[in-house]
Formats: sequence, structure tokens, C-alpha cells
Amino acid sequence: MTYLGRILVAIDQLGNAIAGGNPDCTISGRTGYYANHASYVTRWYWMFMQFVINTTFYPLDGPDHCHYAYHNDESEEYIAPKGFLMFILSFITIGSCIILAPIHYLLWLFKVVKPKRTEKYIP
Repeated sequence: MTYLGRILVAIDQLGNAIAGGNPDCTISGRTGYYANHASYVTRWYWMFMQFVINTTFYPLDGPDHCHYAYHNDESEEYIAPKGFLMFILSFITIGSCIILAPIHYLLWLFKVVKPKRTEKYIP
């Protein structure tokens, strides 16, 4: 991972910690986990968040960014936000994605980046 990549992951982990999550996990990993393991009541929230993040990161990582992020941090403890912390997580995630999506898609359009192809099987 590049220097810039490490800085961006650290910012992502900071956002996750601000929203009440494990400071060693990314928002994408947390979202990927809860999109598959949340109770029926909150699953809609996590599926929506996963859609937003996966759409934003498609030009870089392909269609399953959150799923792969979760499996890359499988040994981490995931902490579900409650109440106001869900709003904070949504604000951080959607705000970041509004900024990042146009950048990612422009880079993709001009063929500066392309989605990664993974050989790893993840059930």
C-alpha cells in the first residue's frame, strides 16, 4: 500500500472510531460485516450504506468493496452503532462518498484506474 493509501485508511478508521466503532476497522469493513450479520430491523440501513460505499468504490475495487473489506479484517471486533452514532456514521460515510465518487469515476473514465480483479474466493 502506498503512503497516500495508508493515510486514507487511517482517516477512514478515524471516522469509524468517531462513529463509535473499533478504531482498527474501516467503515467499509464494518458495513460489510453488518450488511451480512445485522438483525432484520437494522439490515436495511446496512444494505443501503453498503450500496453507497460499493457504488463509490466500484472504479477502484469492483462491485464488492465492503464484502472484501470485511473479509480483510475478519478477526476484528465490530461494534454496532446505536441511535445518534448511526446518524454520525451516515453523515461521515455519505459526505465522504459524495466527495470521492466523482473523483473515482473521473479517474476511471480517463482510464487512470480500473477495478481490481481478485482471485480470492469469498463465500
